[in-house]
Amino acid sequence: MPRKKTPSFDQALIELEELVQAMEGGDLSLEQLMDSYAKGVELSKFCMTSLDRAEKAMDCLLYTSPSPR
Repeated sequence: MPRKKTPSFDQALIELEELVQAMEGGDLSLEQLMDSYAKGVELSKFCMTSLDRAEKAMDCLLYTSPSPR
């Protein structure tokens, strides 16, 4: 079975925004809302993890690069 392709941060954020708009639109059934909510939680966790990873990378760059003289 093929692996799911991991979205980029930007792709995940766009998909999350689209889910929120659809959920706020009021046209989804309860089942669709529940599925959208679960997917939204998954995307939100992915985005938060990506941001945390980027922040740690920036910290490493700031604190391990040589100081200007």
